[in-house]
Amino acid sequence: MIIKKSRSLLLLSGMFSMVILNGCVFEELDKLLENSKKITNTLQQHCDCEEISVMNYSVNNLSTTATYKLVGCDFNNIDSEALRIRKVLSDSIPGFCDIAEFNLVFINKGKERIKSFTKCQEK
Repeated sequence: MIIKKSRSLLLLSGMFSMVILNGCVFEELDKLLENSKKITNTLQQHCDCEEISVMNYSVNNLSTTATYKLVGCDFNNIDSEALRIRKVLSDSIPGFCDIAEFNLVFINKGKERIKSFTKCQEK
């Protein structure tokens, strides 16, 4: 009888842990989606591009990586534009500089160039 009760208790405690774990996972997922949407919306408001999309936004071992694709953008200098965008994002989005690796993939006239930042510092 004692073994049966402890199995039931263990089963209930495992189910309770799963509910808490799932709640935490969904909360973190919502936060990731919200941050990604904020970045996308800010890019759309401040960049003159034909297309802006998120390629990757992920967290691995508490390290966030984000990659955004900007197609057909109107600018004179890619380096200046990447720095301008980084400043706009860091000024507009709280915690933006906590992103461990942030990449901008510029695609213009059939050419692709990537500008990367680590914690808001150019690589």
